[in-house]
Amino acid sequence: MLEKKAGDIDIVAMKASNYLMEAAHSFRIYLKNHCAVRKPKKGEAPKPERKPNKAVIWVAKEYPKWQHMILSTLKELNGPSGLPDNKVLSTKLSAINDLKKYMKTVMPFVQATRDNLQKIGPEALSVALPFDEAQLLEDNKQYLLNTLDLDAIEVKHTDSPDTPEKTIEDCAPGLTVTFTNPTPMSGLFTISVTLVDGDTVEKIKAKIAKEIKAIKDINALKLWQYLDPALGPRKIPVQGDHVTKCAELINGDGIRVHVEASRIELVQNGTNIDVGLQFVYTYDK
Repeated sequence: MLEKKAGDIDIVAMKASNYLMEAAHSFRIYLKNHCAVRKPKKGEAPKPERKPNKAVIWVAKEYPKWQHMILSTLKELNGPSGLPDNKVLSTKLSAINDLKKYMKTVMPFVQATRDNLQKIGPEALSVALPFDEAQLLEDNKQYLLNTLDLDAIEVKHTDSPDTPEKTIEDCAPGLTVTFTNPTPMSGLFTISVTLVDGDTVEKIKAKIAKEIKAIKDINALKLWQYLDPALGPRKIPVQGDHVTKCAELINGDGIRVHVEASRIELVQNGTNIDVGLQFVYTYDK
């Protein structure tokens, strides 16, 4: 009797498949939020946004320039005994002129990278995904057109001459997470947000406020992580229970994104905390 042995697992193909599913989910939620009925001004009738028939997907070949510089520097300094201590790294990185305006987020990014280096090795210093993100989207364009009900999709790299500067700054390999609002009758819906390495709580709030026009005062916006990232989101929500089953994300905390492992970590006082991919947001205004 002949025995058939399974072939080797294609890890890169699995990661590419997971990326595509997450991207499609992110696009669907983004489109839903875009078309949602906005809270009208006084005296105006509510009306939904007109549904678009075309989308442009911007793809970063690698991390933004400032993160690329940090990863490249860390790769140069990474020796047989690992990286130098953070004091040495801070001195080295603060001497790079192009990093000066990012210094608030440089060291949280460095600490998160150091922790990841201990977990997965030199791969943590890689500046790109292990597959061609743009080609994957191009190869599956028909699927995206069908699932999003669009007539056309254009995939463009952020190094194109016509790329807006803000797009270059915001676009990087990342993971899409969801933020759910627990307040009934608030008109605030679940929103999908893409997080990238080096994001801070302040940056995430700005991303949410950019998509939800009803949020006028970003200081009144609070973000919450589930204390139990696995079971917390599965429990039936009860109004106000996020206070007991969640912890508030504090301004200044950093975010570490592990794209290949589909994992998000909160960097808080030098400690990395696995926070899952589902969060809560409240807006008390």
